[in-house]
Amino acid sequence: MYKRQNVINAAINAGDAVRIGNGVDMTGSINAGGKVLVGDGNGVINGNIISDEGRGEIVIGNTTVNGYCNPNVPQCSGQPADSYDYIDLRFAENAALTCESLPIKAYACNDDSGCDYYTDKVSISFQTTAGSFFPSSAIYESESNPAVSNLAVTQPVEVNISVTADPQPTGPIPLYCNGKPADGNSCTIKFADARFIFENATGETDLNRITRYSGKPSDIQLRAVRKDDQTQTCIAALEGSQTVGFGFECINPDTCHSSNPDFLVNDIAISANDSGAGISYTNQTLTFDANGVADLQAIYFDAGLVALHAKADIKVEQETVEITGKSEAFSFVPAGLCVAMDQSESGYNCSDNPDASCSVFKAAGEEFTLNISARIWQEDFGESWDNRAAFCDTAITPNFAMDAIDLVSSVVAPEDGVDGALIPETFGIEIGNTPTDVITAQSEVGVFDIQAIPGEYFGHPM
Repeated sequence: MYKRQNVINAAINAGDAVRIGNGVDMTGSINAGGKVLVGDGNGVINGNIISDEGRGEIVIGNTTVNGYCNPNVPQCSGQPADSYDYIDLRFAENAALTCESLPIKAYACNDDSGCDYYTDKVSISFQTTAGSFFPSSAIYESESNPAVSNLAVTQPVEVNISVTADPQPTGPIPLYCNGKPADGNSCTIKFADARFIFENATGETDLNRITRYSGKPSDIQLRAVRKDDQTQTCIAALEGSQTVGFGFECINPDTCHSSNPDFLVNDIAISANDSGAGISYTNQTLTFDANGVADLQAIYFDAGLVALHAKADIKVEQETVEITGKSEAFSFVPAGLCVAMDQSESGYNCSDNPDASCSVFKAAGEEFTLNISARIWQEDFGESWDNRAAFCDTAITPNFAMDAIDLVSSVVAPEDGVDGALIPETFGIEIGNTPTDVITAQSEVGVFDIQAIPGEYFGHPM
């Protein structure tokens, strides 16, 4: 039996009956092997109650239960939804420090190709092989209200974290770590006494939250942090003018295209590295403020998912120690797609007289060839990027690839005409430094504007 407490912040898993006293506020679910008895006193339970896998008995007095009960009773506000596949633990794996806690967020998901968020509550209990979680349990409610806990580890060790969930996931892989299947039943995090941490201007380590365009300057912060040996708190690891080495890693695709690898940090080209390879660095001088923060301007003249690496030497108690850091993976998106006629085509330009007086290019249904490619940003695209002709004047992003891009036409003349259809309606672009040839045909007669409309690229619009 569990004795009465005024506040309980934990899940209860018992093989026997469970009794909760009067006036108890509880955050966590109850999974009992026998009868569950909950008292009076205007208490609140934020969690689910299960008695003997739904075969037992639940008796609730004047207590509100913000969750579902199995078997169901009137005091329980929720009902179990359809099952879900897995729990996804999300955390800044490259920002784990021994001098500050690391937030861990737990999401209940369906669909292993991307989280389709579960729509009911799940009680989550957190476990770790070192350090401690606070709180030790929390409730997942939705995409915007995940279960959140903080992991505090005071020694530079590698820890494994896991969860128990009520209700339990039903998928073949019950745990994911930052969107990827867990290696076993836990996620691994390496804590360090000192790190470089890459952040947005808002202090977030999720650099992919911001849309960054190929060739367009974007702002990133580099924070140098270490644990103070006396206070055990986080302090600046570097201040003033310091030499720092930078490299970048191509994550997806996992090979940097040799013809266009330039990634500039503060207008200095840094070393390109294929995914998983040993990192090569290029040194430059940065100025860190009193908080150990230096401002970076990043420009990548290609597309894809990348990560930044940094390293430097710092002085700690008269000893020289190397400090390193790796950013979370983040993307650069092509500014747009250039749609051009193949050089073999002629007589297609109707921009001067887009009406019936325009010379005939092709008969309806007759094939012609388009050259389509992804391009980098440049300043003369206009405020709303309405200067589409300029898209074809910039460099190709050779690492860009996408399977299904819509090919659409819109009628310009006659005014009451129809758009018709291009065949094929979709096409794909593969990695490479030359435009993709698309052989197509227009089903209708008239003057048409042709566009290629891509979907999102690593979660961002083009």
